[in-house]
Amino acid sequence: MARRVGMALAIILWPLVVQAESLMTLDLAMREQDIQLQRANQNVSVSQARRNQADSRRGPRVRFDASGSQTERRQSRFDQRFLGEDYSITLSQSVYDRPQFLEPERLDRLSDRAIAGKSRILQERRLSLLQSFAGWVEALEHQKLLTRRYENLEQRREQIVQLFANQRVSITELLRVENELERVRVELVTTRATAARTESLIASLTGSSVKMDWNPQPQSNVWDFNYLHGKSEVDRRHPVLAEAQANLEAAQIALDQAIGTLLPTIGGELTARQTNIGANDLETERTDTYSARIALTWILYDSGDREARIKEARFIVRDAELALMEAERELLREQQTLDVELERAEAAWSAAKAERISARKLVEAANRSFELGVGDLGDTLMALDRLIDAEMRVSSTWLSGFLTVARIAANSNRLNDQVMSSLSLLVPQ
Repeated sequence: MARRVGMALAIILWPLVVQAESLMTLDLAMREQDIQLQRANQNVSVSQARRNQADSRRGPRVRFDASGSQTERRQSRFDQRFLGEDYSITLSQSVYDRPQFLEPERLDRLSDRAIAGKSRILQERRLSLLQSFAGWVEALEHQKLLTRRYENLEQRREQIVQLFANQRVSITELLRVENELERVRVELVTTRATAARTESLIASLTGSSVKMDWNPQPQSNVWDFNYLHGKSEVDRRHPVLAEAQANLEAAQIALDQAIGTLLPTIGGELTARQTNIGANDLETERTDTYSARIALTWILYDSGDREARIKEARFIVRDAELALMEAERELLREQQTLDVELERAEAAWSAAKAERISARKLVEAANRSFELGVGDLGDTLMALDRLIDAEMRVSSTWLSGFLTVARIAANSNRLNDQVMSSLSLLVPQ
């Protein structure tokens, strides 16, 4: 009974949980619904199945053959008819075949590559989710600030209308406010379109399984990224490097297989046979035959086919070595670039905060001057515009740091559940 009640509560509360959670819910939905991650899982399963197939080919095989026939012979006006039957069972075992024996090991490396590729895709998709999420949060913040700007402009227009009615300002001032209102209205429409676009990108990653009806609030007044940054270095276990390393090892084994074709192959067979068909298709008494056979096959000349395969395998090994070197250099370059980007983002955020403080003072001074009749309308509009722009830059530079930390974590193979949870706490509902 208690279990049923618990299940019922879970069913009732699940929609509330989905709506209340933010980034972690999106991450969970993406891992369950994203097509690329599902295909990566399938790729791992396929590679492991291929490895099992290759391993089974090294073991013994038992083959059963049965045949039946009806034979009619006419000789010297005598007709002979009989039903022929033939049964055999054969046990075969490959004794020595170097390319075949190396195949499971090669496929093991390819399976490791598929597993590393799955981890790489998870890091990439998480980074894509964070980029879309940050873009969505930024659009919501800008939309909120632009709405506030629009409301302030409407209030200012009401003041200008009254002043114009009392002939205290000219028609030019009224038209300037109207023009500013139209400009902000266009910016609002553009920002709403950006929010809708980023929301659709999130939906494509999560399979539209999460309702985006909450309003995350970035903690942009505090630069709390240092504890997430940690030590920026290239991890040798990074999935990109693991993928390239596994590919190199598979190529090296393939080269050994190509060289192994220069050696002979040895196989053995045990066969038991029962038949009533003679060598010249005549009926005989049932005959039981038992045979053991060992076969050695050695290709002595193949018009250069093996040499060409060995040469190709060596080229593939060299290409895999270069790919591993390229991956190492790219991760190192990205690491050095991201460290600088995080410092730049923090400096820009600090400058935006200082600009916001200055803009607030400017707005207060411009408003007082305008209310006292000694200020100009253009000064108040400019001060308000500067304040909103500064507040936008504060959130934008903070989100830039947010994304840079995520990229640093991905580059150092640390964009895991713990980091995702920490990032989620920085942008609560």
